[in-house]
Amino acid sequence: MAIGFRKSKRLGKGMRVNFSKRGAGVSFGGRGLRAGVGPGGMRGRATLPGSGLFYEKRIGKGRARTNQGKPQQKTAGQPHAAGSGHDDKEQKKQAEAEVRKVQEYLQQLRTFHQAEVDYIDWREERDAAPPFAPNEKGPNEEQAERKLERYTPSFWDKLFRLTEKKKAKLQKEREAAKNEDRELIMNWEADRAYAAKIVDGDTEAMKEELESAGTADLLNKMNARFYVQHITAEEVVVRVQLPAIEEVIPTKAYHVTKTGKLSERDMPKKEFYTLWRDMVLSLALLTLREAHAHLHVYKAMIHIQGPDADGSESTIFTMTANEEQLLHLKDLYLPLNELIELFPHRLDFLVTKGLRAVRPFHHSSIREEDG
Repeated sequence: MAIGFRKSKRLGKGMRVNFSKRGAGVSFGGRGLRAGVGPGGMRGRATLPGSGLFYEKRIGKGRARTNQGKPQQKTAGQPHAAGSGHDDKEQKKQAEAEVRKVQEYLQQLRTFHQAEVDYIDWREERDAAPPFAPNEKGPNEEQAERKLERYTPSFWDKLFRLTEKKKAKLQKEREAAKNEDRELIMNWEADRAYAAKIVDGDTEAMKEELESAGTADLLNKMNARFYVQHITAEEVVVRVQLPAIEEVIPTKAYHVTKTGKLSERDMPKKEFYTLWRDMVLSLALLTLREAHAHLHVYKAMIHIQGPDADGSESTIFTMTANEEQLLHLKDLYLPLNELIELFPHRLDFLVTKGLRAVRPFHHSSIREEDG
């Protein structure tokens, strides 16, 4: 009988780090829906509470799985269970891997803005050539037709009178291939029409593009809300509503002791709130970079709402940027508090209390300098 090992350490509201023989993973989410990243890649799981029924889907690529497990996303840290059978060397190795996983998660919070952002050339998309000439057969049909033409009944086909049955099957496959080719043309037409709308400044299409882009998807996975507040062919204003701090920032810090054990302590307030500030700034930069890369607007603005230093829901960061500023932004690896000074913004940070409420910019003064 195979023996499995899987433990979970809670870092804060909705966040856990999970450890098993296969390695460490990070998970986040709440009752009924969680997502995670671990040795087997990224997975999402939806559960019907109280029923025992669930649906799990692999989202990204990961190492091949050797046994069944439940990777999850978004957290930090979790110690070995006593009596796990590991010797001291293996225990230290596992503890170091767990601390490393936590540090990787914390680093990710600070570096969202360094992600690659794809620049979309909508004119090129609009003018793209069709997958095949409309008056010619498509690639799928041609392949299926060659297969039908090359079919030669074998001795056994003739003996068991399977020839007509196999021909009928190949003809059915040819018809299915025709439908696949029609779908290729339909998708090409739809993509061209969508690209043309964005080129022409159709605000509904522009809004749809922004709300389906990678940053919006990332924020949704963090239980944050993303929506477009104002949009024209020239400018866009987005608003992000962040969840409680404890849902994304770990409340515990971990290290490996001299004896090789995993030790935990409360994360110092300064480190906790600095992580929160850095995550807010990093998300803001990523959001505006992607808005410019996808929509090519001249001006963009973001307001981030979340818990302020007094415990109220407020605007805790506001920032504007124009196309020239973002296109010439070369050094994404500067410290965030220096990088953000290149743009008009409003930020009020207390190192032991967090971000204080600020007055948001208005889109009519999108070029306003921080004052």
